[in-house]
Amino acid sequence: MSEQPPDSGAPEGGRRPGEHEPTLEWFADLKSDADDPELQPVDPAVTQAFEAIIEEGDKEEAAGIAIPAVPGEIVPTPAAADAFAQAIAAERAEPGASGSSAASAGASGSAGAAAPAAPAGSAERAERVEEGSPDEAAATTSQALNVLTDLAVDPELGAQLKAGGDPADVPEPEPAGEPEPAHAAEAPPAPEAETAPVPAATEAEPPAPADESGEREPAPLAPSAMTPPVVHETDTVAAAKVTPDRQQPYAELGMKDEEYQRVRDILGRRPTAAELAIYSVMWSEHCSYKSSKVHLRQFGDKAPKTDALLVGMGENAGVVDVGQGWAVTFKVESHNHPSYVEPYQGAATGVGGIVRDIMSMGARPVAVMDSLRFGPADAADTQRVLPGVVAGVGGYGNSLGLPNIGGETVFDACYAQNPLVNALCVGVLKHDDIQRAIAPGPGNRVILFGAGTGPDGIGGASVLASATFDDESQQKRPSVQVGDPFMEKLLIECCLELFQEDLVVGIQDLGAAGVSCATTELAAAGTGGMHVELDSVPLRDATLRPEEILMSESQERMMAVVEPEKVDRFMEICGRWEIPATVIGAVTDSGRLVMTWRGETIVDIPPGTAADEGPVYERPYEPPADLGALQSDTPGRLTRPANADDLRNTVLWLAGSPNLASKTWVTSQYDRYVLGNTVLAMPENAGVVRIDDESGLGIALSLDGNGRYTRLDPYAGAQLALSEAFRNVAATGARPLAVTNCLNFGSPEDPGVMWQFARAVEGLADACQYLGTPVTGGNVSFYNQTGSTPINPTPVIGVLGVHDDVRRRVNMSFSSEGNVIALLGETREEFGGSEWAHVVYDHLGGLPPLVDLAAEKALATVLVTAAREGLVTAAHDVSDGGLSQALVESCLRGGLGAKITLPGDPFVSLFSESVARAVVAVRPGAEARLQALCEQAGVPVSQLGVTGGDSLAITGRGPEGDQQELFSIPLAELREAHERTLPSYAG
Repeated sequence: MSEQPPDSGAPEGGRRPGEHEPTLEWFADLKSDADDPELQPVDPAVTQAFEAIIEEGDKEEAAGIAIPAVPGEIVPTPAAADAFAQAIAAERAEPGASGSSAASAGASGSAGAAAPAAPAGSAERAERVEEGSPDEAAATTSQALNVLTDLAVDPELGAQLKAGGDPADVPEPEPAGEPEPAHAAEAPPAPEAETAPVPAATEAEPPAPADESGEREPAPLAPSAMTPPVVHETDTVAAAKVTPDRQQPYAELGMKDEEYQRVRDILGRRPTAAELAIYSVMWSEHCSYKSSKVHLRQFGDKAPKTDALLVGMGENAGVVDVGQGWAVTFKVESHNHPSYVEPYQGAATGVGGIVRDIMSMGARPVAVMDSLRFGPADAADTQRVLPGVVAGVGGYGNSLGLPNIGGETVFDACYAQNPLVNALCVGVLKHDDIQRAIAPGPGNRVILFGAGTGPDGIGGASVLASATFDDESQQKRPSVQVGDPFMEKLLIECCLELFQEDLVVGIQDLGAAGVSCATTELAAAGTGGMHVELDSVPLRDATLRPEEILMSESQERMMAVVEPEKVDRFMEICGRWEIPATVIGAVTDSGRLVMTWRGETIVDIPPGTAADEGPVYERPYEPPADLGALQSDTPGRLTRPANADDLRNTVLWLAGSPNLASKTWVTSQYDRYVLGNTVLAMPENAGVVRIDDESGLGIALSLDGNGRYTRLDPYAGAQLALSEAFRNVAATGARPLAVTNCLNFGSPEDPGVMWQFARAVEGLADACQYLGTPVTGGNVSFYNQTGSTPINPTPVIGVLGVHDDVRRRVNMSFSSEGNVIALLGETREEFGGSEWAHVVYDHLGGLPPLVDLAAEKALATVLVTAAREGLVTAAHDVSDGGLSQALVESCLRGGLGAKITLPGDPFVSLFSESVARAVVAVRPGAEARLQALCEQAGVPVSQLGVTGGDSLAITGRGPEGDQQELFSIPLAELREAHERTLPSYAG
């Protein structure tokens, strides 16, 4: 899914003329359960004050004074308000007293009343933001969601209460006693909640300590506690029908005028607060792909014909046939913005979310990968974000017992304050085990199982993903979900057992938009209807209101559709795995998604309109204004190494540069071999995992991207990312089979960014069609920019390949003396966007290397055949850093040197980044067969030298054109340069 855009339609101040709903502060100051004052012990003095209110209200009622109220709620009379104020004043007058923070629970604010004070520790969050900035949009979105919780508060009553007037003077509201629509009444009611055993809750924190007199010292009192408590009335469908003119904060929630009007047209009335929450998030960029959908269709329109694709785009993840009755599902998604705000939890929950996507297809997850991008390695912000992200990826994956088999870690100034954290998961299953996200069969039960629903992550999709970042963005930390990998591990095993016993007819993970997304998508893909009792959702925070429950993105939750007669067995299995499970509703054939809250209908919508019929925009696009100048500034003007010493120093400089240096500091924090089926892992060309022990059937995966190439030419850049991943998979001996992608771009409202996106998608679709590798699914991440400066467009491409027998895989290491080293492919003078220009001169300009898909396809054929026939002992793709870096990595990986003679210009031979090339070490006696394979496929082949020794020795054409030894670098020196960089930055 893509990230949510900032609001562009709200007027100054984030409110519309005449809007009268209160703007509360709770959402802007979201907090974890641990520091939520509403969950802390209540101070006795405040309790007494509220009791005085209740007592005074009873007296008024006995006297026959009319008090408009909602059942179960309390509306204070003036006398009660006075009693409340007196209690507070008396409390403050006590020596050493500082008030009670718990009083804020009754001071949410009312229409026309002063906004309540922020909780302790959040005063600095009320900073002003520049008008029209995305940060302001995020803030107004937060306020809008606050407004949803109080949509039914009568503004006149609030004004009266603030002024101290008599509520009896306020006109009685019109009764909202209209019957529910016929279709809602006809739908079968949800069964009573059936709940599996739930682990014991943790004890509440102890009360505040008592002083010497035995009295507890009250906590500080929020200034807004002087404001009488507000009436909280649920905004029902019936109320929505009789209050059509009530203004709603749709613009602050990211909805345009026409989008909001379309919702009203669909429903024939204004939406309730809960319905508005659902439509706003389901129609967001994050969930609806409204800016990208018109371009993404090319992946389907241009999909190559293949029998391998079992499940394509549109499901939680694609599924491909890998032979012998086995299938593989894989997908990559982003968690970019949360990982900047809270690096550890942002990255950890990114892993957790993609793992649940794979689980929901019926597969056992078997491995993960990640593609990480940060600002400059020596930047203070990078040193804050990098360790947390790596720890989060490793901590969650390691706790799940999943090997991390590869990926990439890249540094570039364009990612400063906007890191990219793209996580991939792959799972295996049998063909008959595929599960779908559907809700078929009227009467089937809807079961929510996994972790409880809490306040963490509320607004994660609708607020965080719409924000650009600055130093104050860490204040948004509470919007990041909190992960529990141990719960997820239990959830994996529980789901696999449920699938094995055929207890599930439909399943969906709860990711972005939580319950809103799961219920609408399941219902829309099934028989069209669902009835949900929202107050049956198990909560970790009993104060959550319907809108918050619907939008919470609490982790480790799944939703299943189960036949009634299988519910008991479903619950039994969940109980054995200690997974809480609750029936919250039932499937219907009404064509409506109906939700109730405390017996009242708060949602009644056609689910397909939210899940599948969101707005689709054809945004204007044109090349960025600076593209021509950028492409004209070619690296040809840069001074090249003038002599052998300069060449030697350049090899060492590149080998130790942040992007090309060893990533052992990162990968050592990941368990790469847990489960025992990892065959190859980072820093190899691709990760390789065994699927079947007997036959050796396995898969290879590579995840690659290059933002500099795509900045220079988006069409070619996307194809170059695909070709590198394709080549990496083939280098291990696997046949490339299918593709997933994560498309990371700036704001789609910028025509230059939208042009980059459109061209990249077109290039990727065309290349996949040519190479015969269908796109099975993926993710779009927009709004990756700091202020108005977008990142380099960064499509990250994952390629899956199949090994008929992993015992014949090929690694990248030179490990056998005397093997001939050969270069496959053609070298051209190509330095646009190269690592050499980037590292030595911090230069970006010209054009990227020429794309040659025919050459890539031919090279892959040679590499796969050579591996199958055992012709090569090592193979390594040539990409970033050119031949120089490929040789360095192969020598260091195997601990064996090489003697190389360069053809042509030494500088071009060493550092050009021409594609469709690979270095191979040929098994003795196989040279002629390899030569014949290359000639048959039309792949140029040239002998470079032999493996051996303890140094990388380079011979080439000297200044006079004669052959001479240019330089030699001991492996110890190479290793020191290659391995010291990242630890020195990461600490």
